[in-house]
Amino acid sequence: FHQIAPSDGAFYAYVDVSEFTDNSWDLCQSWLQDLDIACAPGIDFDPVRGHHYVRFSYAGSEPDIAEAVRRLGMWTAQARLAR
Repeated sequence: FHQIAPSDGAFYAYVDVSEFTDNSWDLCQSWLQDLDIACAPGIDFDPVRGHHYVRFSYAGSEPDIAEAVRRLGMWTAQARLAR
C-alpha cells in the first residue's frame, strides 16, 4: 500500500486501497473470508470518501501482524498480476 495516513499516536493505520477497489466494505469482507484478516472499512470513519480506505489495527502480537502482512503482500501481488 502506497498511501497511509499518519498514525498520530494510535494503534491504527488508515490505508488507501483505491488501487484495488472502490468498495472498502466488500474488500474487508473478502479479506476476512479469504485471508482470515479483519479490518474496518473506511466508510465507518468517512461516509463520503471512506469507500477507498480501510483501517488496520496493529495492536496485536508481532508474529500475528507479520503473518497478516505476509498474507496481504501475497494478495496484493496476485491482485496486481490479475489486472
